[in-house]
Amino acid sequence: MIKIGQNTKQLLFATIITLAITLIVNAKNSGNGNAIYPAILLSSVILVIQVFVIYKRASQKLKQLQIPAVNRYKDSLEIFYHFVLPIVFFIDLCLFIYFNTVYLLTPVLLIFCFIVFLVLFINIRAYFEDKFKIELSTHFIYFFIINFTLFSFCIAILSISYSYSLPIILVCILVAVFSSATLYFSHLESARLDFRLLLLIALFGFVCGIISAILFHEFSSILRTSFIVASLFYFLNSLITHKKEGTLEAAVVFEYLTVLALGFTVLFGINQ
Repeated sequence: MIKIGQNTKQLLFATIITLAITLIVNAKNSGNGNAIYPAILLSSVILVIQVFVIYKRASQKLKQLQIPAVNRYKDSLEIFYHFVLPIVFFIDLCLFIYFNTVYLLTPVLLIFCFIVFLVLFINIRAYFEDKFKIELSTHFIYFFIINFTLFSFCIAILSISYSYSLPIILVCILVAVFSSATLYFSHLESARLDFRLLLLIALFGFVCGIISAILFHEFSSILRTSFIVASLFYFLNSLITHKKEGTLEAAVVFEYLTVLALGFTVLFGINQ
C-alpha cells in the first residue's frame, strides 16, 4: 500500500519538476522561442539530479539497515526503466508543448505531469529500497509512458512534415520505425529476438506507417492521426500483455474495443 506521508520527498520532487514544466509552458506561450531552450535544459538537469538523489538515498538506507540490494531486473533493464524512461517522458512532454498550443490545456497538463512524475518517483524509490509490492503496483507507469511516447513522437513527426512539406513516404517510414521500436521496448523484460517477434514488430510498424500516411495525407489532422496510431499500439500492446499473463479472453478484447470506440467518439470532430 502506498502511503503519501512516507513519500513526502517524492511529492516535493514531483512539484519541483511540475514547476519546471510550467517554465517551459510559459516560455512557449510567451512566443519567445529563445527562452524555451534554456528552460528545457534547466528542467532536464533538475530531473536527472532528482532521479540520482532518489537512487542514492535508497542505497544509503539499505546500507544503514544492512539489507542487501536485490536486483529484480538486469543492469541494462534497470537503467532503461529508472533512468532512461524518466528522461524520455520529459522529452515527450517538451515535444507536446512545443508542437501544440496549450493555453487552455495548461492546468490539465500540469496536473497530468505532477501525477505521472509522482507515481514514477514512488516506483523508483520502491525499487531501490527493495519494496517490490509497491514497485509492482506502480510498474504500470512505464507502460503508460511508452504509450505516450509514441503519441508525442507521432505529433512531432507529423508537425515537422506539415511545416517543411516532407515526402509522405518519409513520414510513413519514420512512424513505422518508431512504432516498431516502441513495441519492442515495451516488452523488453521478456523480449527474445526470434523470427515471430521480429515479424510481429515489422508488421505492426508497417500497419502504423501506412495508416498514418493515409490519414495525414487525406485529412491533414496531426492530433487525430497521432491518437489513432497510439490507440492501435495501446490495443495490440494490451493484448500481448494479457496473452503473456494467460488472461486473454474474448471479454477482454471486447472491453478494449469498447474503450477504443469511446476514445474515437470523443476525438471525432477534433482537428489540428
